Amino acid sequence: LDSKSKINNFDFFCFHCPFSKQVEKALISLIASDEQTLREYTNQKLQEDEIIKILKSEINCPQTYKTLSKVLSDFVSQKVGSSLQISREVGNIYTGSLYLSLASTLNNLRESKLENDTRIFLYSYGSGVAASIFSLKLKQGADLNKILGNKSWMGNLESRIKITISDYDNFS
Repeated sequence: LDSKSKINNFDFFCFHCPFSKQVEKALISLIASDEQTLREYTNQKLQEDEIIKILKSEINCPQTYKTLSKVLSDFVSQKVGSSLQISREVGNIYTGSLYLSLASTLNNLRESKLENDTRIFLYSYGSGVAASIFSLKLKQGADLNKILGNKSWMGNLESRIKITISDYDNFS
């Protein structure tokens, strides 16, 4: 992220989401990739020698990830938690997973009445070499029901009926 697009400039993050741990790790990796950002978000939670050790290590190092995951858990939950809610219910939908993450975030924001402008960072990648990074700004007071419809997406998911495989096989 360049200086104009620092992590704290975004209210929420939506990522391509094959599984939720990958999304959490992506945000932690963004924070760990920049010394100033790392210091900002781990301030008063880590000692200086711990920060230096993290800066010198690879994010894929299990101990580094474990330390940052613990220290940043509230921040990560605040920034990506709402984007993962629907994905955790329906699983990986592959190509559409970024947009399901966005829908999940918007579904959760619908209750807040958007008292301020809201910035959302979006990142998606394909199975090849292509990737897309872009942001979206929701204006204060935006009517999210015009985008999402009036029904709660989670309400629809919660009203699902569990059936057996044999019942499924008998559908005509």
